[in-house]
Amino acid sequence: MEINAERGLALQQHLTPESLDGITDPCSYAASQLCGDGMRKRHVQAFEAPSARSPETQPVVGVMTPFAFSSTPFDFQDWTLEITAEGVTAVCFGGGLTAQFTRAQFLVDGRWPTP
Repeated sequence: MEINAERGLALQQHLTPESLDGITDPCSYAASQLCGDGMRKRHVQAFEAPSARSPETQPVVGVMTPFAFSSTPFDFQDWTLEITAEGVTAVCFGGGLTAQFTRAQFLVDGRWPTP
């Protein structure tokens, strides 16, 4: 899937380290919701930011409006999730993509976070 945004924002280049810590907090969505509100007011169409659960990977991309997608609504993908005690596996049938997330990626200090 391709994204073509006229107004994009790389949060890791524009926020302070403290603000980035807030929006990537795995236990609270308060800062990320405020950030999203601010981006909507500024008509940001897509953004990238560090992952809250996998910070060592490439930044994740978020889309604020469907108009940022280059593909049409007919480019649907069929995904399935397998959730086990060890983690989550996501598989895309048409594209052959697979994503795996371990249980440890969701835990905070060894426990499930409470929003």
